[in-house]
Order: sequence, then structure tokens, then C-alpha cells
Amino acid sequence: MKKNKLPALMLSVLLMAGCAHGGTEIKTKQTEGVSAVTELDSSQPDDSLPETEEETTTTTYDDVNDSDEELDSETDEVPTSHRIDVENIMQMPELPFGCEIVSLTIVLNHLGFNVDKMYMCDNYLTTIDYWRANDQLYGPDPHEAFPGSPKDKHNISGCFAQVIVRAAERFFQDNNGQYTAVNTTGMSLDELEHTYIDNDIPVIIWVTSKDLHEIEYKYSWHTADERIINFPTYQHCLVMTGYNSETGVIYTADPLVGNTFYYRPLFEQRYIELGTESLVIVPKSE
Repeated sequence: MKKNKLPALMLSVLLMAGCAHGGTEIKTKQTEGVSAVTELDSSQPDDSLPETEEETTTTTYDDVNDSDEELDSETDEVPTSHRIDVENIMQMPELPFGCEIVSLTIVLNHLGFNVDKMYMCDNYLTTIDYWRANDQLYGPDPHEAFPGSPKDKHNISGCFAQVIVRAAERFFQDNNGQYTAVNTTGMSLDELEHTYIDNDIPVIIWVTSKDLHEIEYKYSWHTADERIINFPTYQHCLVMTGYNSETGVIYTADPLVGNTFYYRPLFEQRYIELGTESLVIVPKSE
């Protein structure tokens, strides 16, 4: 593993900023809930469901023209490319909708933790079943818990950064206090590249699956406090491992297709459309 080059002062500032995204841990709600898709099937044809994510056809890379340019301390020239060697973990077939917890597992293994995706899913991911009341479908806010189960191939949803931040923090409480999860939601792609990627810190980031498919809104449910959740179909989480500004690509460890790259303009567009959701795992400040 390369030595972390992120200055201690910068880490301290970022960790303080990340604390603002924290919250009270949510307990899993055990109900006699039903699968959301079971309820939706009665009013929608089978082919209205999102296709299984395993059908993605993105081409993986072998050798892409790239050079790991380092920051020139004499000229303060901003690097135009950098790539981190991160080994991918595939989410299929066990976790067809588990891209978020698998992305965290990818980063944990990169840091030296020998941990399995199913262990992470079963022990650290907060899930809440859907339930029905008063002829309405109910479920959790996906910013607070994973709706349903990522093991269910008929699931219609996923979760966002703060849920994975909490999963990571619980894992570190049990295993190693030297790291912490920072919710970097709201940072631009440029900021993620030059704050983290340039310092060999991979970024867990939200875009869309199926070659950055256009977002659609087909499914919705109510939360317990009667808010309506309209979930973005094709929502996807992966690990950003590098970039090349000259060739215009973003390198990733994608739990659906493997180590691959995407072209930056559309990648950045989907990232913004999904609310600039992202997080990093960094050493705790001294």
C-alpha cells in the first residue's frame, strides 16, 4: 500500500467537516413487511422492473494510455492524471443490489482488511423492510437505511453515502480504530480527485449502472413520517480509483463489471444528478 500523502492538517479539517453528516444510529425495524416489488407487481408488468445489473456490458481496460503524474512541489502544478491499484470485488450473484456495501468491502480490502462482502452485508449494513399500511407502501429513507435486502434480485432500490459511512464506522469500532469514514457528499469531482485520488485514497461514489444510464423514476414509497421517496432507477455505487484529464476518463473498481473506466463528462453529470454522494476512508488524525 502506498504511503498516505494527505497532510495531517488537511485530514484534520476534512474529518471535522465530515462530522456534520453524522447522526443517531438507526436500528433495524423488524416488521411483517412485504417485498416492495411484490406489491408493485400487481399494478406493473414484469418488464417494468429494472433489468438485473449483471447485464451491464461496459468494456474493461487492460492498458489505457496513462501516466501517474505527481504534484511538482517546485511549480505547484496540478497533476493531470493519477491511478490507484485497487482490486475489484464482484457483487454478483450473491448481492444483485448490494453495490454500496460491496464498494465499501473493496476499499476495506485495499486497506488490508481481509473481509468478505457477505460478512459486511450481514453484520454492518442497516436494512429496513418495506411494509404496507392503509393501502400505502412504506419503507425507510435510503439516506438512513437500505430498503429491503440487497440479496433480493427483485429489489427496486439501494442506499446512499451516510448509510455506508455508518456501516464503516461500526466495522472500525469492532476491528480497528485507526481509520474513519468521512462523508464527502457535496464535493466536486475535481475536489475528490485532487484531495483524495492524488493522495492514493480511493473514493466510494454514486453514479448509475448500465454504462451510466439515464436516471428514471419508476418507484416510490412513503416513509414512516409520510415523506414520499422517489427512488432513481439505475442508481449505482462504485469505487473511483483514478482519472486522466488528458484522455478524459475516470478509472473505477466497479462491483458490476470489474476494473473499468468511464468517460468523465457523463460520469460527472450522473454524479451531480444523484446529489454528489460520496465518501472516503482515511486514517484518523493524530
